[in-house]
Amino acid sequence: MGGLRGQDRTPGMPVRARRNAQNLASRVEFIDPAGVIYLDGDGYVQLLIDPSKGLEQLSAGIAINLATDPGLEFDSNNGIRAKVAAPVKRDSSGIGLNVGTGLTTSSSNLVLAPDYGELWTHTSATVTISSTNTWYSITGIDTAGNLKGATQDATYGYQLVAATAGKYLVNWEVSGSGGNLSEYHVGVTVDGAAPAGKTHAHFIGSGSPTHVSGTAILSLTASQAIWLQIQDLQTPSQDYDLEQGSINMIWIGE
Repeated sequence: MGGLRGQDRTPGMPVRARRNAQNLASRVEFIDPAGVIYLDGDGYVQLLIDPSKGLEQLSAGIAINLATDPGLEFDSNNGIRAKVAAPVKRDSSGIGLNVGTGLTTSSSNLVLAPDYGELWTHTSATVTISSTNTWYSITGIDTAGNLKGATQDATYGYQLVAATAGKYLVNWEVSGSGGNLSEYHVGVTVDGAAPAGKTHAHFIGSGSPTHVSGTAILSLTASQAIWLQIQDLQTPSQDYDLEQGSINMIWIGE
């Protein structure tokens, strides 16, 4: 059997009491082959502490020695709890995720929930183009479709407004006719600026309906608006007759 008995220690009690304790220690054995529990010469039960295994002995007793960067920490009630950092959160329900832009929970499941919006029309509208190489807004696309986060501009109706800053996948298409041999460019404007080249599509007017479309990833800040514009590169410029069209946007990341 393991254990240490009858060890000579600096007296921590009166001599007679210490001798009695030593006699007791000499007669006590622990069923402890490893010898980590023993009775010392002063009659105290001792526990060998291995600090490399996460325990330490303090004046108040045996404690858990937490690592420098642990996954555990002590709370205000001296209990041990999981240590969390963003995007993980801890509340009265347990440990979960802080749900930010583009994510939500549904029936305890984590699901994608990005902002999006769409506008469309099947009603004819004419865009008056009075100057060559000048962008004009296609104002007829003003029927709201599915909207979440993104909104339809309340003043003009044909603009989609971002609620959340980030990258948006933008798709658009129009069908309509223009003047014979006019060279038209259609693109997506952000807050009225000249449409970026990556959003452009072009066609040659023939007097018959022509369908064009485009897609691009645009960086938008909150409250920026997008819509379609058109220009005629030929002189003299000729008007454009819209027959149907749509534009949509979906948030895809920061």
